[in-house]
Amino acid sequence: MKFILVTKNKIISSILIIGVIFLTSGIFPNIVFAAALTSVKDTMSTQAKNTAADHTLTWTLASGSTTALNATITVDFVQADIVASGTWQTTDFAFTDNVRSAAAPASVGTGAASCSGSSADNYIVNITAATSTFVITTCTGWTTSAATTATTFVIKGATGGTGALTNANADTNSSLVSITNGVNDTDSGSAAIVIETNAVVTVSATVNPTLTLAIDSASVSLGTLSTSAAGTGTNQIDIATNAGGGFLLTYNGATLTSGANTIAVYSSAASSPGTAGFGVNLKDNATPNIGSDATTNSGATCTPAANYNTADAYKFVASTTTNLTSMSAAADCRFIVSYVANIASTTPAGSYSTAITYIASGTF
Repeated sequence: MKFILVTKNKIISSILIIGVIFLTSGIFPNIVFAAALTSVKDTMSTQAKNTAADHTLTWTLASGSTTALNATITVDFVQADIVASGTWQTTDFAFTDNVRSAAAPASVGTGAASCSGSSADNYIVNITAATSTFVITTCTGWTTSAATTATTFVIKGATGGTGALTNANADTNSSLVSITNGVNDTDSGSAAIVIETNAVVTVSATVNPTLTLAIDSASVSLGTLSTSAAGTGTNQIDIATNAGGGFLLTYNGATLTSGANTIAVYSSAASSPGTAGFGVNLKDNATPNIGSDATTNSGATCTPAANYNTADAYKFVASTTTNLTSMSAAADCRFIVSYVANIASTTPAGSYSTAITYIASGTF
């Protein structure tokens, strides 16, 4: 190649000649430009100030880039808003890519872990507490990640061992964490994180103690009694409470009375027309065909007291406060009270009645 130099352009021509020589002789090395990691994110378990947090860092490798053997990945909490401290353990870290799933490192150290001996499998982590920097080094057993792989690195700064990543004791917006995936590719990216006083919002409410009692009717007619058939009637009692100890439902009243005359009470006995008797239960009866079993709307299973929980067996305790049903936990119940009365051929005529008082109480 012949170059004709003009005096006034001597310097320029010389530069051109040198440039041509460099280009034709291959003296300039190949230049590799770093690419940007994408989808960089740091999801913290809490952003409350002065509180330890777990960090789940995710990023996607650039097209054509991989995480290969002898690579280093540097996770650097750039500002002094995340403070590393304590003694770190292998269980404090987990690495996930297209090859590994939540893999723990072979060893960790404060700048002392190396890919040798038992630590030459997969990767190691070195921590520089002063700068809150974590350096992952891939070792002998590492299998190269595929290009454009979504990668996750978990630092258990709150739930792991004694190693801790603590948020600064001040509100901070847009604090940076940078990630450099390098040796061959030196790709990098960064994400913003935040520390906020009110990151944990306490929501409070009050539930007052409740006890409800609803009786569908203030009167029950048993009709005109005869020796051939029982007089019957029912009413419905709904009772509910949120008391942890449940509720108690009692009754108190005289037996059927007309002036000085009374009808004897049953003591867990069957109805027997022609034999005088008065009683109640809370069951679905066949003889006579009245009543229904207790209904549980919610909470504990609704069950009558033992003496009132047998079909076709009736009982009444006159003029004594008596337990009709009790629950030992919060419950919402419906009971049907069945009333039965029979007379003998010698039962005096009259208008018989009784006033029964039902009392509900909750154990809070």
